[in-house]
Amino acid sequence: MYCEYYPTVFDINYSKYRKLKVILFDIDNTISPFGKCKINDKLVEYMRMLKNEKGYRIILFSNTATKRIIKFAKLLDVEYFTKAYKPFSRKIRKLLVQEHYLPEEILFVGDQIFTDVVCANRYKIYSVIVEPLSHLEDPMCMIRRIVEYPIRKCLRKKFFEDKYRRLHRQKTISR
Repeated sequence: MYCEYYPTVFDINYSKYRKLKVILFDIDNTISPFGKCKINDKLVEYMRMLKNEKGYRIILFSNTATKRIIKFAKLLDVEYFTKAYKPFSRKIRKLLVQEHYLPEEILFVGDQIFTDVVCANRYKIYSVIVEPLSHLEDPMCMIRRIVEYPIRKCLRKKFFEDKYRRLHRQKTISR
């Protein structure tokens, strides 16, 4: 499993992915609390920056209902795929085959290992897992969270160890 952990979408180091052209974002508990249609101004500005200044193609990629995802896409001025059927999505294959993207040109950002990360790994694209924005979820998701807890814990530990190492290296260099 290839996956990196970041606390939020705002913490992700996108420049780390050198060939990156497309970023797929899950909606529920990744960019908005589960079941809500809330988007804050910070997220709108951030998506605009990723799209316009960095030149990434931003696509909302969710299992959520069509009406809801369209509302998010309009608010954020981005593309979307509805009814993604993660982790079995063939819509990623469409990006790879019909639109001629390579796996290393796509990054999937989500909050669940058994849907978002597994979906990305099936197509060998990069994946990032973030902390869920809300603890309110459907019952099946709550069960998956229990099972994914040990994996998430390891990813979190690695992230903070790497962050500490980088800070320590910077202090050593600046002396």
